Amino acid sequence: MTQTGKLIYTELQSIANGIGKFHNGDYIREQDAVDCVKDLIKSLRRENETCNIRRFLGQAQVLQEDLVPLIVYYGRADEELFEVTIRCLMNLTQPARIVFKNEVPQDQSTRHCYIQVEEYLQEYKQAFVNEQFLKVLSEKLAYFLELSWEERSEDQNVLIERLLVLLRNILHVAATDVDRLRTDDDASTHDQIVWQMHQTGLDKLILYIASSDDERRFAIHVLEIISLMFRDQTPEQLSSAGASRSRREKERDEQELARITDMERAKKQSQLLRLTTRHSRFGGTFVVKGMKSISDKDVIYHKPLSEVKQHSFDVGKKSRKTPKNRQPIEGEEVTRRSTLSIRVCLKEFCVEFIKNCYNPLMRAVKSALERESSQENDETYYLWSTRFFMQFQRLYHFDVELVRETVTVQEFNYVYRILLNHLDMMMVDRKDAIIWAKRLHLALRTFKELLETLQAMSNSRSSQVRNSAKVIQQNVFYMQEYRDLLPFLLKKFNNTRNSKLYAKDLVETTHIYVRAMEKWCATQGKVLVQRKRKVVKRRKAANTPISTETPQHSQEELEEKWNILSDELSDLLQDVQEVVSDDVTPFDATSEVSIDEQRLECVKSIYTALHSSECTKAIALLRAAREVWPDNGEFGALDISAEDEFMLLREVFLADLSQGQTEGNDNVEGDDYGDEVLEEEMEGVEEQEVTQELEFDFRKFLMTFSSPKVVQVYTLLLTLYRNNDGHTNHCIVKMLHRIAVQNGMVALLFQLSVFRTFQKIFNDDSTKTSHFAELKTFATYVLRQFFKCVEKTPKVYVEMLFWKNAKECVEIVDGYGTYKSQSARNFGKILWTEEQEMELKQLYEEHKDGEGDIVDNILPHLIDTSRTRRQVVRQLILMDLVTNSKQLKKGISGRQTNRQTWSEEAVEELRTLYEMHQHDDDVAGEIMLKLDRPRRHIVNKLVELGLVEDRKLLRKKRKRKSVQKEAGSSGGGDSSSSEEESDTELASAPTHPFSGLERGDPLELLSQLREMPSMELSLNWLRRSFNRTADDREDEDEEPEATPLIPLMEECEVALQNAVFQKFLYTVGVNPPVDEQEQFWRISLELSPGVLRQLDAALDPESGGEFPRLDLQYNIPSGSASRNGKCRKQKRVANAKPKATQRRKPAAKDSMELERPPKSKEFLSSDDTSSDSDSGVKLDTGLTRKGRVRAGTESKSDSDSEGDKENTTLDTSRVSSVASLRKRRRVDNSHMPADESLSQGVDPVTGEGDRMDTNENSDVEGKQPPVQFDSFPATALTQTYSDSSESDDDHITIARALSGKKKRAGVLSDSDD
Repeated sequence: MTQTGKLIYTELQSIANGIGKFHNGDYIREQDAVDCVKDLIKSLRRENETCNIRRFLGQAQVLQEDLVPLIVYYGRADEELFEVTIRCLMNLTQPARIVFKNEVPQDQSTRHCYIQVEEYLQEYKQAFVNEQFLKVLSEKLAYFLELSWEERSEDQNVLIERLLVLLRNILHVAATDVDRLRTDDDASTHDQIVWQMHQTGLDKLILYIASSDDERRFAIHVLEIISLMFRDQTPEQLSSAGASRSRREKERDEQELARITDMERAKKQSQLLRLTTRHSRFGGTFVVKGMKSISDKDVIYHKPLSEVKQHSFDVGKKSRKTPKNRQPIEGEEVTRRSTLSIRVCLKEFCVEFIKNCYNPLMRAVKSALERESSQENDETYYLWSTRFFMQFQRLYHFDVELVRETVTVQEFNYVYRILLNHLDMMMVDRKDAIIWAKRLHLALRTFKELLETLQAMSNSRSSQVRNSAKVIQQNVFYMQEYRDLLPFLLKKFNNTRNSKLYAKDLVETTHIYVRAMEKWCATQGKVLVQRKRKVVKRRKAANTPISTETPQHSQEELEEKWNILSDELSDLLQDVQEVVSDDVTPFDATSEVSIDEQRLECVKSIYTALHSSECTKAIALLRAAREVWPDNGEFGALDISAEDEFMLLREVFLADLSQGQTEGNDNVEGDDYGDEVLEEEMEGVEEQEVTQELEFDFRKFLMTFSSPKVVQVYTLLLTLYRNNDGHTNHCIVKMLHRIAVQNGMVALLFQLSVFRTFQKIFNDDSTKTSHFAELKTFATYVLRQFFKCVEKTPKVYVEMLFWKNAKECVEIVDGYGTYKSQSARNFGKILWTEEQEMELKQLYEEHKDGEGDIVDNILPHLIDTSRTRRQVVRQLILMDLVTNSKQLKKGISGRQTNRQTWSEEAVEELRTLYEMHQHDDDVAGEIMLKLDRPRRHIVNKLVELGLVEDRKLLRKKRKRKSVQKEAGSSGGGDSSSSEEESDTELASAPTHPFSGLERGDPLELLSQLREMPSMELSLNWLRRSFNRTADDREDEDEEPEATPLIPLMEECEVALQNAVFQKFLYTVGVNPPVDEQEQFWRISLELSPGVLRQLDAALDPESGGEFPRLDLQYNIPSGSASRNGKCRKQKRVANAKPKATQRRKPAAKDSMELERPPKSKEFLSSDDTSSDSDSGVKLDTGLTRKGRVRAGTESKSDSDSEGDKENTTLDTSRVSSVASLRKRRRVDNSHMPADESLSQGVDPVTGEGDRMDTNENSDVEGKQPPVQFDSFPATALTQTYSDSSESDDDHITIARALSGKKKRAGVLSDSDD
């Protein structure tokens, strides 16, 4: 001991001496006793990690000699002394685990200190067996509780809480070794504390606090005290305490006594049979034929012949020592029977608690747990109380009304969530895995009690109770989560973490649930249940590459590297021992990253580990991820074989993660009984959970238990047949009988460990009674089935060494190669035989160098025509002929392979359909109805075959109303009246809904949007839209279209109503709806894919890219929002008297212009070109990017000479005649269908108008405004298209610009230039 330690202990000794002392049997306090107790509290705050202060006070017995006497003699009179002493007592009685920071020390010295603290606590508990001490606590607590909530001070509330915590600490102390060795019906220290609490009335105060609504803040403390009071007690013993035994109890005890007697009699009889009349000294020497010794001779046997069957060569061998971390958990439930007075006292407490306190207290505690206002892991007390008191009520006098708070569907759901949470923590938190396993066991026992209570309600005499039970059963049996829970827990059983007692409760719970489900199906007939399955939808992969640390390699390099790794991986996968890696964390529950992102990161970690030659880490990561995400099957099935695991790692290794693709064993739909390999790797996947309602199949439900992992749990529990009670053995045999007989999987029990257990059962003398008759009968049946299989398949002897799956079980019984999986049975498709594999390999060699898709070429030549593409691709991968499905597509991605490959029959059918529909308005559309191919593929094939010269000729033709040619004879006198009517109609037209919208600074608008709440989601939606539109415009062969922004979320719809967001959209080139016929904002065609990607980068908050410089030509019309208003304004321009001397200002250099076509006179019809040349006006038919004709000006270019320019003469009377005709056509359009309203500029397909600029201010002041092409009659356009002998491309482009045929945006694209 150091000098400092000596000084500290000397100071503590002086403080203890200053508290007081005993004199003539009475305790006399010192004057500064209060200060001395406070000094003790301060000293406890300065103790080190070994708790030196606490251990010294325990050694000096300060609590027994000073603190407890202070409460007894001065606790009633001195309130300050009472409060300070209670604080010190509460500190000294803290559990040792809490004092040592919630962990048991591992090093020897610190652990010795930990054990010392526990011993002192046990001595403290013996000191508290003092009626006077507990009486003072009871009086003080009663005094504070008598005060109303308003009269009670906060200090008094704190003191009440400290008193409850002190009681909790006293009851929490573990039993000593002496108490553990006490026989039943003897009073231990814990029983004495409970009895003293009953004598002093503390138990009544506890019941009052539990039932009072004003004391809800102490609910959890009270529940802890009640739980600790019933430590080591069982509801069965308490419910029958103090009452005469019923006939059923007597019969049960008599049967148990008869069983023990029969076992003892059989044991003695077997011992008598072993005795021989010959003296042991003359036992003789024998030679065992057929059993070789160390040499080549037979074994010489010196023991009696009665023991020859027990002869073994393993005697004297040193068994292999199991590592400490792999030793099975030996968890036993510690229960003892207290004295009758204690049991009667606790029984009365239970009755009063259930009658007056259970429902309100459990409601308050559950509310605190859900609000997370309690301490961590306080739900264990709630679960224990639920199980204990519900079982007591069920065994004592069952009245469901008294426990209605915990007999609800919500309670089932709450316990289910706790079960899954504790199971996840047991697998993730390996350091405290055993603690989490104990909590999981407690939650399982609660779930078991809920099922038993539900079963008791179903058997009740009250129809109301039975109806309530029926409602709960409908919910429990309907939800898939409850049906999958117990098979999932059985498959997750681990004997290094879960005890055998947990396995016993799990097996019994499964028996109760399956029996209840079977009874429910028998009584209800057709039962509908819910089924959830995960569907993986294909979607286009993102262009943003996933960054990995592994450099890119060619396919040959990857194959070479895989050959190097394959040997090491194969050895590790075939090793019996589990692959352990310290650095394996596939899932972090505390991380803010979503589960899907963590799953993707886990795949990348496996990929990186494989490429870094860290095979152990890769396998450990894969298996850990399979335990965390078992339902999706992305990391393989739970019972995956070593071969499948090897193939899965190979697919991950060869995956191209740099392109955002994960190639592996991705299941499109989770299968309940097996796993399938995908037909082809997907460029991107999107998982969705689909819920459907279907008829329940009980036999299919039983098939979920036909798993080797489930049988292993039952086999482990079967080895304890001698210690199990009769009910547990019955549950084991019943489930194994369901698997072997009802499911037809008897070969699943052909395992050496199972047969070894059967051998022990037959050779055990204690089993020669009627109590083990059921077990022996089942074992006999299994052995008979085994020997029947031996006659057909002698290899079954080898199969005994391994656990088998469903495929192997069927092949053992029916013969190898005859297995049909569950899905194959439904569709009649057997697996691949050796002959079929040879056929497939030969066909692959023939077609691997051919044209088109390899699988499509193989399928027609297969003998078995029922084979699907998925089966062929899967088998090719399993046979190592290809590594992935991409090698089978010959450069064509995805499902486009089938549709882009044209057979001779398909080409001939296409020719026939084209001849039938070549004069229709929509040739490609009619052919699409007959052929299941995309429009783009049909158009490309028609052009390739030469049936169509230009793909533009296959576009759908718009129907137009015929316009009478004599409409042009109206003359110019009507132009004024037409102009007046146009002005009147324009004035009465509604204004554009976004007429006041202007462009602004994008950076400033973006900063304003980021300051608004919930606007980040809308900006991310806009980024995705830009990125998706850029992909579409890069991939499309035809002309792109203006992409609408369709809001699918409420936040996006609200954002579109925001003025700042609207201005920002208009600034970056997203145009608002033109009129009431449009609904969505649209991404302008003026934005190229490169510009869209720049906008995406600018909206990224991390990259902080700059906005591109946009020269947008589209402006919102200032007048009418409809196409009619625009045409009226254009008509006013057309009817204005033109001046040939005025010219427009040339367009900017960056605006794209179209040269007018040669011989532009042919643009007009032959009837319209005969006007007087004196009144003509020279017009330049050059088009701007907006599809508009500039009047009174000549198209001038740097590359064009003056002599190359040509002018077109147009009679002004013709212009006014056109205006009158347009007016007449506008009036006629009131009854015209939407697809014929060409004069209104409405697209007959989309119902949207052009977005052509009608702003008159665009012209230079004093110069002639432009004459719009929309002013010309439609007959001129039609005749120009049909009669012109010039270039088809030029005329089609101009005609489309005039007629408003441009898709959505009404803007000429660069391809039309």
